[in-house]
Amino acid sequence: DHFRFDGVEPAAEGDDVQAHGPLPFPPPLAGDGWVGENSAGCTFKNPGGMAARKLIDQAGLKGASVGGAIVSQRHANFIVAREGTKAADVLELINQIQSTVEERFSVKLQTEVVIW
Repeated sequence: DHFRFDGVEPAAEGDDVQAHGPLPFPPPLAGDGWVGENSAGCTFKNPGGMAARKLIDQAGLKGASVGGAIVSQRHANFIVAREGTKAADVLELINQIQSTVEERFSVKLQTEVVIW
């Protein structure tokens, strides 16, 4: 699977994740401002009236990382790409988040970002 964090086009096979800074969308978080980190915005959809970020935070996953991908300390539903992050790092972190949240809360998080 290949993707770009800037949301414009898929990365070429073998490319690292392309992180070009904060996107002009989504809109600022209520009272928080932009996350201000290299991110594609919210990673997961909010399941059935719950906030995905709260579930991820309550599961103790803020700051969790795989390779160069890390769960943002400012907003747990954002995965931040540090320099050198590989697509495989982001995908593995997504899988770890989904597994942990499902195990702890019996809630299956679905990705909001499109992965192809």
